[in-house]
Amino acid sequence: MSHELTGWTANEYEAFVLMIAANADLETDNKELKIIKAKAGAGYEKVEELFSELNDAQRIDVVLENKGQFLKSEQDVNRMKQEVHDIMSANGHISMIEREIEHMLDRMF
Repeated sequence: MSHELTGWTANEYEAFVLMIAANADLETDNKELKIIKAKAGAGYEKVEELFSELNDAQRIDVVLENKGQFLKSEQDVNRMKQEVHDIMSANGHISMIEREIEHMLDRMF
């Protein structure tokens, strides 16, 4: 199933990626949620709704299918990688599972 993010902004796409990162340890804490909501802005509900509808594999497909539309330059990719790292460490530590998810997302970009 294809999920083309027509009408989405780059910040909404990036918030979706950050939701995957924040949920890596199966918990999204308040610090992580605050970062995601700030990134998504008014589009947060749309981002959260799609995230909730999909399983992990489908979420990864969304990221892969749409990265070319939203991460157009090496600078965009580097910024996204840094934001993933920042959300992973928002609660003061990065668990092993979070570290593995971070590496997986890095490789995807």
